[in-house]
Order: sequence, then C-alpha cells, then structure tokens
Amino acid sequence: MATDARHEHADASFKALQFLRTMMRLGPQLLDHGFWRELNPALAVTDTPFARALEPLPSAWAADPVCQQRLCEEGYLLSPEPLISADEASQLADGVNRIVAAGLPSGCALAYDEIYRLFARVARALEPILGPQPHLMLDEGWVYFVPPGDGARSHWTAFPPHRDWVRADDELLAGRLPSMLTGWVALTEASANDSCLYVVPGDADEGFRGTDRFVRREQFRLQDVRAVPALPGQLVLLTSHVAHWGSRSSAWSRHARISASFIFQRSDLSPRLSTPANLAAPLTLSERMLWAVRTLRLVTGEDQVNALMQRLGFTTSPGLSGPPSPGP
Repeated sequence: MATDARHEHADASFKALQFLRTMMRLGPQLLDHGFWRELNPALAVTDTPFARALEPLPSAWAADPVCQQRLCEEGYLLSPEPLISADEASQLADGVNRIVAAGLPSGCALAYDEIYRLFARVARALEPILGPQPHLMLDEGWVYFVPPGDGARSHWTAFPPHRDWVRADDELLAGRLPSMLTGWVALTEASANDSCLYVVPGDADEGFRGTDRFVRREQFRLQDVRAVPALPGQLVLLTSHVAHWGSRSSAWSRHARISASFIFQRSDLSPRLSTPANLAAPLTLSERMLWAVRTLRLVTGEDQVNALMQRLGFTTSPGLSGPPSPGP
C-alpha cells in the first residue's frame, strides 16, 4: 500500500510539472479571452457568465421524499434521467478534449461560461434539498478527464477512496437533509469500463455517521461497494460523508470519461472553505485561472506554482484555507 501511495504521488507530481511547463510557456495568453475562444470557438468566454438567463433544470426528483430519504441514508443520489441534452453535454466534452490536447489541465475548462451556467441551473434544481438560492462554491469546482486505460494513479484523473474535505455536516449527522452537496455531472457516458464513480452506501459504512474524514478499509465490506454508472447529462449528488472514488478505466474503453463538479451549500450557513458565487456579479477570466493555478499546488511544489503566478502577473499567493477537496 505504501508503494502504491508513493507511485500515485510521483505520477501526480510528474503530471503537474508537465502542466506547469505548458502554462509557463503560454504565460499571459492564459488570461486572454481570445486564446480560449480560438481554442474552443463553440464555447463562450465573457466576464459575466451568469448574465444570460437559462431555463431551470427539472427538480421534481429532488423534491421526492423517497429520493431525499435515500440521499440521507445512503449518502448519494443519481438523477433518474439526464438533466441536460446529449448535445449540451457533448459540446462541453469536446471543449475539454481540445484543452487536454493542448497540454493543459482539464480543469482549465472552467475558463468557459457554459460550465458556470450549467451549475447555476443545477443549484436551482437542488432547492428542494438545500433551500432557496443555494450557494455555488466557485473555487471547489473542477472538470475531470480520465483517458481510456488510465490506472487512476495520477490524482489528475480519478481520486482514490475519500470523503470530501469540507468537514462534517451537522445537519446530516442530526438526521436531517444535508447542508452541502457535491454535484457531479457526466459529460460523457461513465460506465464500469469508463471510470464511473463507486460509492460505499452510508448504511453499509461504519464511518458514514462520524466526523473522521478518512476512508478506512475496515469500515466496509467489498461486497457493499456500489458502482454508479451515468449517462451524459446525468447528475450524481454526493454528501460530504459518503466514501467514493473514480475507478480505473479499462483499456477497452472507447472514449475518455469527462465530468464536471461543484460543491453547493445552503445559503443560510456561512461558506465553508470557499467563496460562493454572486450570480449577479462578474466572474473574470483572471479569477478562474487563479483557481486553476491554485489547484496545481495540491500535488507540486510552492516554488514552481509561485513562479507561474508571477508569470501571469498575480501579485498574491492564493493560499489554501484547509485540506484539499479531492474530486472523484
């Protein structure tokens, strides 16, 4: 196990250095709207991604008492059908493929307005669970790319078993609806071949109702692990207590698994770890790139990342307010 952990850390660090090298070479181009528009002409880059009103996503399933009970007891929930069209999911997935082909981290897809618009709509769909106008936590977002045959070792593709690092949810511990959720949207099919999510249902996990953030092998049986395949556009909700991970991809997979996620929180509670989006305010490209650079610090050295920040003209270090929130 210790050897596996060392291999994973080495793979993650090597990949991070590759990303740093590409981003250092591009430098100020990363803050240029034109660069991102040329890379993905079908996607938008403005400073006001929330300005355009979009039709809300279906929310009846989130209001269903049976769905809510399952979320509380098992710790996760899959929307019964895709919330966005196959074309909308495909457009975003194509954009991520272009970003990765350019040698950039898949999370740089957060440069594009469509990602924020999607999750602003998801936030509205979650109101039956999280209450009115739930917070969309901007700096807890990421976009994942798991290539065919990937062994899920680098931490840039699929994370090992974990619980999200946003501390214990007092509401869930008290037997009420959770106060925060990770929303994970599949942009390509996520099957057992393609690195779908795996979870340990809360009622089969001794650690689910506790405050310990770590996943321990002795807390559950392998027989209790459950795959969560998803179609393009389907939404997986994860409480901060459910043990989950992204699996390795089969060499027989026909495409990369691409997905995007943000953390949502009840708006009547103080934000945890991050700053909520103001859906009436601008969100500049510089702010989005600051998060992409900040994320590199999770797996590589401070000096290298600080050098990239200076190259981009950022005058202060973004810092990390707590342990990282690993993604699936």
